[in-house]
Parts: sequence; structure tokens; C-alpha cells
Amino acid sequence: MDIQSAFNSSVYGLNQASQGISQNAQEIASRSLPTAAEEEQNAQTDLAEQENADRANNAEQQDQLNAQAEQDRQQEVTDNLIDLNQNQLEASANIKALQTANETIGSIIDIKV
Repeated sequence: MDIQSAFNSSVYGLNQASQGISQNAQEIASRSLPTAAEEEQNAQTDLAEQENADRANNAEQQDQLNAQAEQDRQQEVTDNLIDLNQNQLEASANIKALQTANETIGSIIDIKV
């Protein structure tokens, strides 16, 4: 096995895992907080409930839609957390491969010297 190839593959894998970690962390942060538009929509829904009893049915439907959107957002955050954990494991595996390649090259140098 070519040691340089092991180093290159491990560094490439480590970079990919790092990019995945950054991307997933950013997506989690962006989905964790409701957007201003969602907050405004919730406020309008509350106002509609207070203004007119006839809109109660529409408000109930809107509440159901809001609940479904929240559930979807939570599912997306869960998926991102799983991906984040997977990227962490990939990074750890690549670090171990780098350590092994480093130890191997160190042993070769010690034997030749």
C-alpha cells in the first residue's frame, strides 16, 4: 500500500467530513428558530381568531398547517443531527487512518535508520 495514497485519502475524507459537519450545523441552526415570516403568520392567525368567530374554522386549519410545518422542521433537524453524527464518525475514522499511516511511516524510517 502506498503511504502517500493513505495520507491523501484520509485528508480528503477528513475535509469532506468537516464540510458536512459545517453544512449540517448551519442547517440545524437555521431550522431551530422560527423565521420572522412564520412568527408574523402565527400572530395573524391569533388575530384572526380574536376578530371573528367565523374564522375559527380557518384558524383551526391554519393551526393544523402550522403544527405540520413544525413537525416537518423537527424531522429535518433530526435528520441533520443524524448526518452530523455520521460526519463525526467519518472524521474519526479518517483521523485514525492518518495516525496509522503516520505510525507506519515512522516504523519504516526507524527500521532504515
